[in-house]
Amino acid sequence: MGKNMQLTTAFFQVLCAFLLSITLMSCEKETVEKNTPEPEVLEGDVFLSSQQQVVDFGAKRYKGITGNLYIGPFDPNGNLIHNQVTDISNLSPLNTLESVGKDLQINSNIKLRDLNGLNNLTSVGSTFSISRNDSLSNIDLGLSNLTSVGWGLSIFMNGSLQYLNGFNKLATIKKFLDITQNYKLAQIDGFNNLDSIGSFLQISGNDKLTNLDGFRNLTIINEDFRLEGHFLLPAINGFNKLSAVGKSVTISQNFKLANLNGLLQFSTVGENLWLTYNYALTDISGLQNLASVGGYFWITQNAVLPDLNGLNNLRTVGALRIEHNQAIQHVDGLSRLNTIKGELSIIKNDALLNLNGLNSLTSVQGFMSIHYNASLSDFCGLRNFFTNSVRGAGYSPYNNLKNPTETDIINGNCN
Repeated sequence: MGKNMQLTTAFFQVLCAFLLSITLMSCEKETVEKNTPEPEVLEGDVFLSSQQQVVDFGAKRYKGITGNLYIGPFDPNGNLIHNQVTDISNLSPLNTLESVGKDLQINSNIKLRDLNGLNNLTSVGSTFSISRNDSLSNIDLGLSNLTSVGWGLSIFMNGSLQYLNGFNKLATIKKFLDITQNYKLAQIDGFNNLDSIGSFLQISGNDKLTNLDGFRNLTIINEDFRLEGHFLLPAINGFNKLSAVGKSVTISQNFKLANLNGLLQFSTVGENLWLTYNYALTDISGLQNLASVGGYFWITQNAVLPDLNGLNNLRTVGALRIEHNQAIQHVDGLSRLNTIKGELSIIKNDALLNLNGLNSLTSVQGFMSIHYNASLSDFCGLRNFFTNSVRGAGYSPYNNLKNPTETDIINGNCN
């Protein structure tokens, strides 16, 4: 019996030692887990040119990168290697990433269908480029938390992209936003938290674009606004608060654009305004608050535009050219225009009948060219100008239905 008790005691000693070792191991494991550091910020640049590299980098669970992040076929200097593509199809391993200190380039990944995995990304320090990803059809969910881009955002030549609805937290773009040549893009409705753009906004060459509602809180573009090269866009509805553009505005070659009603707060253009080659444009009343254009204002090749109603608050332009608008019958919409700092050109407007809308003109500092307006016979709208104003240069009527001289107009022989 004493021997059995010795065995039992030995057994319990071994058991206790075993249980104690398990407990210590468990405590040690818990301590290690508690002491595991949070994902680090990587110093420098990251190049990912294959799906395996995306997986391997994602496994390190970095929260940030201080340098550039290149996703695509880039050389060590960050230059795109043309005529090369990657097999990258899934960015979900990058789901811990919150910031990129410099550029983020996602380029030439022909299997990439979405940007899911960048859901926690909040900031890009410099330029964010999404380009030439032929299968990319959806970026809405992947960038839903992006709030700031330090330099510019470019969305270029993504052949399957149909909607841009996912930038609703983006509040700041320091320089530019460029949405160009995304041939299947039908809807832009995702930038409604953006209130200013430091340099330019370009939306061009998106052949299937039909809906442009995505900029409802944008108030100022410090340099240029370009909207051009769209076959199907019927209206501009998404710029309800845009009041000023510091340099130039180009609205051109939008072949089904019928009106400009989304620009109702638009009041000043610092340099040039080009309203050209919009063959379906019938109504520009959306420009009713436009008061000044610092440089050239060209209204040309708008084939069915019947009048200039909507420019009734325009007072000053740098130069004015009204040319090749086959349907315009009068310019009454310019009734408050008083100052043209450069030339006035009215050329080849076949249906134009009179110039009565120019009766408030007090100053034209450049040459006045009124040529090839086949139906124009009434110049009496210039009588007040020629009688009471001092011109900076000459006046040339030529090949209109009637071509009265300055003296004729002053004497009332103007129609």
